[in-house]
Amino acid sequence: MIKLLALDVDGTLIGADFTVSPRTRAAIAAAQAQGVGVSLVTGRNWATTRPYVQELGLNAPQVVFNGAVVALDGNGKTLYARALEWAIVEALIAIARRHELFLELHTMEHCFIERVGPESAFQQTKLGDDQVLTNFDALDRSARILKAQFVLPSESQRPLLAHATEALSGTAVLSWGVSTGFPGWFANVMLPGEDKDTGLKVALAHLGLGWGDVLAVGDSPSDLTFVSKAGLGFVMGNAPEDVRLQAPNVAPSVQNDGLAQIIEEHVLRG
Repeated sequence: MIKLLALDVDGTLIGADFTVSPRTRAAIAAAQAQGVGVSLVTGRNWATTRPYVQELGLNAPQVVFNGAVVALDGNGKTLYARALEWAIVEALIAIARRHELFLELHTMEHCFIERVGPESAFQQTKLGDDQVLTNFDALDRSARILKAQFVLPSESQRPLLAHATEALSGTAVLSWGVSTGFPGWFANVMLPGEDKDTGLKVALAHLGLGWGDVLAVGDSPSDLTFVSKAGLGFVMGNAPEDVRLQAPNVAPSVQNDGLAQIIEEHVLRG
């Protein structure tokens, strides 16, 4: 019996218009009415996840920052949070400057960027948050950087970043994601052993649930970490082909209300 829905946000819960469709909203509401919890499991920061948590009335722990933070409730009280070491952050800043890559540094409430461009324009449209334009050298070194993310509009930048970050081996790893409407890649910089599945594991322990109680749905490479462990896991039909090939099951696309169809079939009628 499914007791928790673990759902990615971009490309799963929402499509290119960044809104939850009426059918998906109704399916989630019906599942919650049956006592099923709903945890969003996303690379987004808390500030840009919270509106969906509040819109859908979610009360389960929420996994944000790609697993680096687990928020206990809609007010953002944290159950778990793990920040990057500043030595790692400094190395990432140097890589971004050397290779002219777009880097975001996230605290619980803010996203800091050092330059504007098409990457920041897409992120502003997608997230709707207030990006703080600043020289990274001016940031307070006592600030807790919960996530660093490279936004790469070109496929050619992916191997460049992978090579540039080899020097961080053992201290940080890259977790790759995609977003509907964006042609490139998002590279979340994580501490070793930390990803969406580790954040969800914290949430499950808090709820007294196991992986077999979970229906998980996602669309990015990073989503496979928890989708593959769930009792019932799906990757969206709009996911990249290599992700779909590794999926336990494939759902219809987000454009066709694939998430709602899965909830209706396996929770509401299951």
